[in-house]
Amino acid sequence: MTEQEDPSIFQTNESDPVFDQQFSNISRWARLITTIGFGIGAFIVAGVLFNGAAIFREMAAAAPIKMTGLYGGLVVAFFIIFFIAAAVLYFLYKAANFLKTGVQQKDAASISEGFVYLNRFFIAMAVFSAISLLVNISTLL
Repeated sequence: MTEQEDPSIFQTNESDPVFDQQFSNISRWARLITTIGFGIGAFIVAGVLFNGAAIFREMAAAAPIKMTGLYGGLVVAFFIIFFIAAAVLYFLYKAANFLKTGVQQKDAASISEGFVYLNRFFIAMAVFSAISLLVNISTLL
């Protein structure tokens, strides 16, 4: 007996409306989450532009360890964290776009690419969660 390959989702002639609806819902929710995330990021950047110097000076003054260059280090740390968070949201945005395009055009390759970006998003979120967990555990000790 020969083993048959599973057909692609779109190789059949009939379209599954439940499949299309569920992937459209996933795409819509992911786009909503990224829109909210990018909006919050825009408000944070606007706040830093208008009042960032005072915020970072107060954070440097309130730090338990006094050292020179702490203000600049805080600014650099903020931008690194901000751009990493934006990259994670970008992965989710790309996944939503590929999933939406794949469902609309009945293209399995686009859906597969969407899942690749969704995988990257979840890996990045797992790394952030692990780092957050380690930081919280270290503050308890």
